[in-house]
Amino acid sequence: MKGRPRDPQSEFRMRQHPDNGHIYAATLSNGTSQKTGKSYRKYTHWGKLADNKVFVPNLEFVMLPLERRRQFIFPEDWDISAVTSSLDQIEGKKEESLAAQQRTSSSTSDAFSEKNESALLCIPDVDCQINNRLYGSVWFLLQIAAKLGVVNDLNEVFEYNEEAVNNILTLAIFPYLTQKNFDRCAKWQEYTKTPSLNSLTPSFITSFTQHIKDRHRIEFIKLRIERQPKDSYVSCDTTTHLAWGDYLAESHWWNNQDNNELKDTIEAVVYSLTTHEPVYYRTFPGNVLDLRTIRTIKTDLLDVDIKNTTFIFDKDYESFDNFSELFNNKIPFIMCSQIQQEPVCKFIEQINYDADGMPANMVFDEESKLYCKKFKIENQYFVDASGESRIVDDFYCNIYLNMVERVLEIQKLKTVIKEEKSLINNVLSKGGKEAVGELNKNLKYHKILLKKGSECKKVINCSDVEIIEKINTIKKNKTLAGFFSSVIYNNDCTAVESLKIYKARDEQERYFEQMKSQMDFHTQEGSSEDGKIGRLFILFIGLLLSSAVRSTWKNSIKLRKLYRSSYDLIDEMTPIRFCEYPDGSTHVTSFLSSQVEICKEFGIKVPDNCLSAPDLKHENGKSMTQKSGHSRNEFLGRDCRSMEILC
Repeated sequence: MKGRPRDPQSEFRMRQHPDNGHIYAATLSNGTSQKTGKSYRKYTHWGKLADNKVFVPNLEFVMLPLERRRQFIFPEDWDISAVTSSLDQIEGKKEESLAAQQRTSSSTSDAFSEKNESALLCIPDVDCQINNRLYGSVWFLLQIAAKLGVVNDLNEVFEYNEEAVNNILTLAIFPYLTQKNFDRCAKWQEYTKTPSLNSLTPSFITSFTQHIKDRHRIEFIKLRIERQPKDSYVSCDTTTHLAWGDYLAESHWWNNQDNNELKDTIEAVVYSLTTHEPVYYRTFPGNVLDLRTIRTIKTDLLDVDIKNTTFIFDKDYESFDNFSELFNNKIPFIMCSQIQQEPVCKFIEQINYDADGMPANMVFDEESKLYCKKFKIENQYFVDASGESRIVDDFYCNIYLNMVERVLEIQKLKTVIKEEKSLINNVLSKGGKEAVGELNKNLKYHKILLKKGSECKKVINCSDVEIIEKINTIKKNKTLAGFFSSVIYNNDCTAVESLKIYKARDEQERYFEQMKSQMDFHTQEGSSEDGKIGRLFILFIGLLLSSAVRSTWKNSIKLRKLYRSSYDLIDEMTPIRFCEYPDGSTHVTSFLSSQVEICKEFGIKVPDNCLSAPDLKHENGKSMTQKSGHSRNEFLGRDCRSMEILC
């Protein structure tokens, strides 16, 4: 018997679903299990029905893409004003952003029109009581996020879902300003004005971070890489990270050196030495060596279309397989190399010394106080994608010599040789054949051999053995003393330029320090895979903002004279407050001269409403009354609306 035809839109029709004393708004899906062959009915909850059938969406609904929300069919007697208003708002912002992008050329893609920027950073007006909350540091970081294009990128990744973007920005800013974990975030919101209007309790944060997927990470990384200028330099490195989650896939393999009860994971980061910000991150199991991570990192970055970029690696990544991976994809790189291997040793042997012991065929760099020389590596083979061996072109080796270190290392070598001879005499005067075998294991520049006829003696004297000095080892160590090297592929920079670029990797070490200390993320707190993905994404946003603050502070002579650290700079902005009144009016306290100077150094415009009379006069080059036609008291008495202040 043939039944009723199935409604093709049944899975999108909202209906009431009473459950455990609550009335939920749900969709019903019917199907057949592939394992058992039995039919099933499954309800999916998208919110609750309040009094008068008012639909209150839950977090699952809020995190849905715009196209997915449009598919739902609601009963006519339901009040869905919350859904329709949010959809109209999202569509309006999306249209404004697309229009702004069309007006902006590709060379200035980071710039935002004033109208578009205000829409992205606006906090909706809500019914409020008298409130006086801290706001300056949050406002400051929001302006940096807009200037870097982070806000625009987040809106594009989360399809202009303002609530989700504001939650992410709040969670990213919180640990940077407080150095506390997320358990204190809701309390912090009580005395601090934040982009998010939700109370970010631990349970809410857990649920919210589980809705951030790995596709969001990839899409955001792609947008950040598109903002990198051509011919930029990025550094690739890893750091260990504690993890207490028992169910994390990467945390089952390696114990931490300082705490055996917790496992280690590997956090790989690609950091831009050109824009001074992280552009990529990924987690690996704790037992994965650095040289084993390049293939995955390379594949990810090629997938998001990274190009015209030179990678910087340390010597832990040096291997034949890694070279083949990089050569196959023609990825430019600068890599620190070990001087004990070929062909580096051959190049060092080609160095000639004059009568004073100085290298005659190397160039001396006054700034670094090093001797430098660039050699072309000939007949270097690699295995291509088809498995055939090919010769590498445009592959060079940079040799560096520190004469001070060379003298110290040669002197240390002589001291070690002398100490080994003294140790041999002391041991042989007391020991036997067993002592000789044990001693040989600990000698680096000598070897002890038994003379013929002395094998059966219980006690061995110095006359029964032959002490051989390892001449080749000593000669090699003397030759390599004070030298270090790097290899460079598909890049035209000189040896001195390569050294300066490589030294810039120190910024990445500061980044790792920020991750573990300043951002209070020394331990991976996520206990599930989906929660870990979301928390790492939020951490990445926070570190992107903190890196921008630290980089600008470090490169500004004025800021470094005024503030000992970037944190002192943030503290200077903190006292600015956001005042809210029962009639809905809002007001932001005035910026002091020092706070105005900070904004100038960062290229951030302070709203005129928040400038004092002297600062406003200095800013505009004329008196306040000349500009506005109002008296000083009338001007300072104006209210600052949310839309005006947050921009």
